[in-house]
Amino acid sequence: MEPISGSCLCKGVQYCIPSKTSQWLRCHCSMCRKAIGAEHCTYFAVPVAKVEFKSKDTLKTFRSSEDAERSFCSNCGCSICMKYGVEKNTIWFNAATLDVKVPVVDPHQIFTKDKFEYLDVMAQSHGTPDISAWVVDSAKSLA
Repeated sequence: MEPISGSCLCKGVQYCIPSKTSQWLRCHCSMCRKAIGAEHCTYFAVPVAKVEFKSKDTLKTFRSSEDAERSFCSNCGCSICMKYGVEKNTIWFNAATLDVKVPVVDPHQIFTKDKFEYLDVMAQSHGTPDISAWVVDSAKSLA
């Protein structure tokens, strides 16, 4: 299996990891939600020693708490990864930055008490494979 690649929106940060990931974690805490601008963040674990950054000129790090530091692209703002202070050998990558589909391994969810209720409602809604079914001017329905 080929190495797994990932990047930010502008490609200023690009990484490569082994063909295997470790535990996957969906976090619903307010810090993760704010850091990525979404209702949760899904991370996967990789040994720090196995990560290769192909490009990281725009990679910046922010200490978001005593326990964690988060890295993001200073150009496009994309959240790339995070490290917990107690996990010296592990880096958690934002799964949304993957450039390829990979299998989910050992999935868990944390801070489910903070989970937004609409996530379950949206999970049951119908979907389309592209934007063709989108109502172009949704605000008209509010008039």
